[in-house]
Amino acid sequence: MVAENAANPDNLTPVVADALAPILTYVDNAVKEMQGTVVVKEWLNGTMLSTRTISVISGQSITISPTSHSGLVLSSVYVDGRWQATTNGQFTFTQAAVKPGTTYAVNYYFTAVTPPTPTWSEQAARGEVYIKNPNGAMLYSDMHLTSSISGRVLPLASAWDYFKKVYDEKGNLVGYNLGGQQYVKAGDVQETPVDRITIEDFTGVARIVSGDAQLYANNAFTDAISGRRLSVGSRWKVYQKIYINGVLAGFNLGGKQYVQTVYVTLDTFVPQRGIFTVRYPAQPDWGIAVYNGQLQVQKIIPAGSQWQVFGVQVLSDGRSYYNLGGNQWVPVDYGNFQTIQ
Repeated sequence: MVAENAANPDNLTPVVADALAPILTYVDNAVKEMQGTVVVKEWLNGTMLSTRTISVISGQSITISPTSHSGLVLSSVYVDGRWQATTNGQFTFTQAAVKPGTTYAVNYYFTAVTPPTPTWSEQAARGEVYIKNPNGAMLYSDMHLTSSISGRVLPLASAWDYFKKVYDEKGNLVGYNLGGQQYVKAGDVQETPVDRITIEDFTGVARIVSGDAQLYANNAFTDAISGRRLSVGSRWKVYQKIYINGVLAGFNLGGKQYVQTVYVTLDTFVPQRGIFTVRYPAQPDWGIAVYNGQLQVQKIIPAGSQWQVFGVQVLSDGRSYYNLGGNQWVPVDYGNFQTIQ
């Protein structure tokens, strides 16, 4: 090609570019004929994590490195039919002669990193713990508190002897051994008594009689609901009675709304429809007093007058009263009652 473009009497200035272009094309084609492909695959337990390809030509040395995978560690490398020694998974791939279109296989094999077992320890100790978790404390069969015992949950406020304390590698108390292979988490218990809370289903009405009653979100009355107070005289349906250490302490007003007994009285109101005719037994011609719920006289109604009754309830003096509507009450023994059919 160069000779054909050399200077001659007819062409004193050779066109070198015209000679260079076909030379470059020739070289490019020659290189392509010697080019192959390295296919790199990465595996975990038979599952391919990733794949990529790299071009290689005869005599070329290329450095191949594995991809970083969180939680995995490289175990071995298999290169074109043989195990390959590596430095941190990196190695140099060289082929003296590469046949056109040849594919070379590089396979990286990974395994999952196994976290080390924490170096926790047990120390002999004797005492008693009380369950403080409102949902109860799960029992575990191992010191590391990972294997729960099915169906074994210790109830709130119950007391249990312990025989060892469990500490983590930093010296923090993390659990208690309750005997044999029975462990509880330290966060579920405390070493001082917990108030024993019992619940009784109940249907009734609570009336607020003292101050603005604070509402609580738990039945231990420790989690006050911000901005939630019940006004004096308001009445609320009751679903449960709450006892702490056997003493009536409060009521569940529905959902997670609790009020302490110090603020309320129970209205044992029994709906009853009928007609009440006034007749004071000792003096049949006398009228009788009508009271409010605090037993304060509101008015006098005459003997023989008749009034519609809506229900009956025991008030604070222990006597039964008919409700004449609203906050109006008369003693049941101060007249005659006839049921409305």
